[in-house]
Amino acid sequence: MPKVSIILPTFNRADTIMRAIRSVQAQSFQDWELVVVDDGSTDNTAALLAGIDARITLIRQENRGFTEARNTGIRAGSGDYFAFLDSDDEFMPHHLELCVAFLETFKEEQFISTELLEDFGHGRVVNHYRTETSDWYPKKAALIGSHGLDLPPGETDDYLRVYDLREPIVDWGSRIAERVDPGHGAFLYRGMIFEHIRYDFLITITATVMRSSVFAILGLPEPRWFTGSDFHFMARLCKTWRATFLSIPSAIKHEYADNGALPKSGHVVTGNSALRFATDVLPSSLLVSRRTVAPVRSGKGTADGPPAVPRPTMDEAGPPRRSSVMARQTLENRVATLEGSLRAPEVINHLTLLGEG
Repeated sequence: MPKVSIILPTFNRADTIMRAIRSVQAQSFQDWELVVVDDGSTDNTAALLAGIDARITLIRQENRGFTEARNTGIRAGSGDYFAFLDSDDEFMPHHLELCVAFLETFKEEQFISTELLEDFGHGRVVNHYRTETSDWYPKKAALIGSHGLDLPPGETDDYLRVYDLREPIVDWGSRIAERVDPGHGAFLYRGMIFEHIRYDFLITITATVMRSSVFAILGLPEPRWFTGSDFHFMARLCKTWRATFLSIPSAIKHEYADNGALPKSGHVVTGNSALRFATDVLPSSLLVSRRTVAPVRSGKGTADGPPAVPRPTMDEAGPPRRSSVMARQTLENRVATLEGSLRAPEVINHLTLLGEG
């Protein structure tokens, strides 16, 4: 049984998927399986993957959307830990090694996430969450007159707008960090960050490795949020457990394919599905704030560790309640004005929704 199951859903991404797969094969930690779920592609994705690596399992299904494809992969995975990769992005070589070292050391923590590089092409690459916490999110907070993202007195580290604690990366990961970036100055951050997710993503599933037991407690990402299930699932994760975050980038989000063109099937957040993404994220935020799962700061279900619940074999989310449907319809009407830009000021309308819980 592999230590890590990597789940990679894809749809018509023959122009980018080999970059993603090569990044998995290049991992310094090699005890993995890669489960690729082809969600009804009509290009030559399947042919590209035929026989390239015995550790890769290809599952083909009719097109049901990337959440359903990801869930198919989760059900098929057998690892102690789960990692996630989109077919247009890539892991940096140390991603699994660093994250597994953390989870093997800190048995009480349920997941670890890292900084994410965002490659906009033409040589422009940014540390995504450093940029968000220092610039964009504080500006959002200011728009509604909130001081929730103010730095603690005397601090200049923008990650501490969100996290409660900053710790050095010691024996468990210092060798890896020093090899990746000599004199790195990176830190480990911890905190209950759920209330800050009202401003948008603070961690992403593709830069996160989690224990398989997480799904037994939270269930699988909910397909009802056709494009916004990542936001919903990661918010629930951070509402239930303390978040842990490494400021070392270990994954890259790409805007372009290797040939310099936009992916033929587009991007979920900024492509043809951008409006759908916004209408999914806003009402899913409302449901997240209504969840009754109590936060578990230590990362344990009980004093003896997470409950021994079998991994779910199917989604049992069921249809949304009538009140949630009504809220969704109201919010969809509101968000219809956002087609020009998902980052328009109107997006902050969902801040109070996510903060009610």
